Amino acid sequence: MTTPELRSFATRWNRSLKSARDLTVRFSDAVGKYPERSGFYVILIIVTRSLEQIIYLIESITEDIIYVAEAEDIPHAKNKLAVDNEQ
Repeated sequence: MTTPELRSFATRWNRSLKSARDLTVRFSDAVGKYPERSGFYVILIIVTRSLEQIIYLIESITEDIIYVAEAEDIPHAKNKLAVDNEQ
């Protein structure tokens, strides 16, 4: 996989992370609306939180691979102080 492909891969997982977070919020709201099904929604919340953690780990591994391949720090790429100090 090339670096641009890895960046695209990371971007897609970032969108998936947002979707998982949105699902968690929706399931949390559903617990209040449908208390008789709260057990079911709690299980779904646990599953979506687990998916969030998995997605976060995939993003982290992808960032590490890009860092090793190109020595580019993805999580801190927009750190203005670090960029100014390099120039």
